[in-house]
Amino acid sequence: MTKYTIKDLAEGRCAVIKDGTLDELRKVINLAFPTDVDAIPAGNSRVYFRSLKNTLHWDSSNVTELPVQSVKDFLVAETTRTISVEQLKKIFDFAEVCTQEQFEVFNEVFCKSKHVIYDERLRVGSIVKIKHTENNISLPVQMDLKQSLQIVLLNSPYIIVKGEFVNGGFEKQITLYQNGAYCCFCSDENLDFITEVIEY
Repeated sequence: MTKYTIKDLAEGRCAVIKDGTLDELRKVINLAFPTDVDAIPAGNSRVYFRSLKNTLHWDSSNVTELPVQSVKDFLVAETTRTISVEQLKKIFDFAEVCTQEQFEVFNEVFCKSKHVIYDERLRVGSIVKIKHTENNISLPVQMDLKQSLQIVLLNSPYIIVKGEFVNGGFEKQITLYQNGAYCCFCSDENLDFITEVIEY
């Protein structure tokens, strides 16, 4: 089980054992000591750790009193590390001004698995999946909630019922279409009836 992180190694709380490839060792050292660009590990020592003389540099030996961890475990810890809510918000805020191609990468990495919904990116034509909630105004029995629907009216005072435009009774409503049928939800307060966006 991974116990130490790259940050722990950089701050001198542990050492890394060279028990993998030289490339793996160099990757870990570069992550922990990015400013120590002149020294590249040759892999001749057994363990690597923060230098006692210069804390921005690394050192190596065949023995150490520091707790040690496999080079592979450091790499696993680096690729599976968590990020804070604030860091994630910064990423999402940045995603709002990126290109469509960049957004799709952000969406694939951070959103699809957790079905994060960007309300402001929804538009007429967006393809979504829904569930029945208290916001339901009209949901015909023939609607297959396992299949996707298309938004045809977005945050409108009107809805479509049996193919006709009518006042929905709320300030904002969303009408969705699937196989010749329409369903409607109130969108005044939230869109919790949308469970996944297939296409914005």
